[in-house]
Amino acid sequence: MEENLGANLKGVCNFSSWDSQETVQGKFPSDWESVEYFYYDKNGELSILRKFTDEEKAQCHAKAEKERIKGEKRDKLGGIAKRAYDLRKQFVKEYSTKTADSEYFVDILVGILQKIRYIGRFEEEYAELGGKRENIKSYQKMLITWYVLVEDGEWLSYNDINGNHESSERLDYIYEVLMRLGYELSDEEREWKDGVHALFATAS
Repeated sequence: MEENLGANLKGVCNFSSWDSQETVQGKFPSDWESVEYFYYDKNGELSILRKFTDEEKAQCHAKAEKERIKGEKRDKLGGIAKRAYDLRKQFVKEYSTKTADSEYFVDILVGILQKIRYIGRFEEEYAELGGKRENIKSYQKMLITWYVLVEDGEWLSYNDINGNHESSERLDYIYEVLMRLGYELSDEEREWKDGVHALFATAS
């Protein structure tokens, strides 16, 4: 079989050296005299193939186009997730204690104390944000510690693998905390979070 035919051929059946004559006869195409078949022999297994029909080619092309569109949609939604994450991270990095809600930070501190043993796992990101593991005193350091421990990231999103809107309790929690501390959602984030972004209007 010519190598360049492979992409245009569809598998029909397979035979192994252990198959009985009865099995081979039962699986072999009955229209072999009128249809052009090809075979491929590898490691003791014989594969019978035929060319795709025009209808099958059209179906394959339609499926490939659908997957291409779905992939583009996922990539665009991934871009939104990354931009949203960058905005959240920047807010934490530049957070001003002038607007601190001291009572609310008690709740954050409780969350930190429950997970503080994990802080060593995130030393690099913790240092990047300006926190100091050994001395958590200010609201700013407290927020940085909470943020690192909650493990925010650009992989968190409001869509599933097919690009359809999907709720996220974890992101809701992160936004709830940050918004209470003065964070403002961008228009893109709000549409993404609420499931009304234009990308969600296209079928997947």
